[in-house]
Amino acid sequence: MLFIALVVALWIGFVGSVVQSSERVRARSRWADAAGRVERLDGTVSARTVSTIEDGGVDSFLLVVDTAQGTVCARWERPTARSRMLLQTQVPGVGARARVWRIRDADDDGPVVVEVRDPSVEGDAPA
Repeated sequence: MLFIALVVALWIGFVGSVVQSSERVRARSRWADAAGRVERLDGTVSARTVSTIEDGGVDSFLLVVDTAQGTVCARWERPTARSRMLLQTQVPGVGARARVWRIRDADDDGPVVVEVRDPSVEGDAPA
């Protein structure tokens, strides 16, 4: 029974990684097709949620960014367990500046990139 549960768990993980990979490929393709229609919007972080792991490192975080064109939510997840650990002090807080890159006139599921700076970098503290 334990062996069957292990096999099922591994298949679920495999299917999840295939789905995530195909989403990345689709987003990259859409960016390449829209090279002349990508626009930059300045924004401000209006909310954040941070998820940590046992040792206090950041596992993922969610930012809500307000721009002149509306609100955007962005999520960051630690790519692998062996990747460099991100500390909570490095996650931008409410009031931090952000840049939002999106495809002009794209539908709601169009790819969006949110660019924020590490607040521990000198000179980038919220105003």
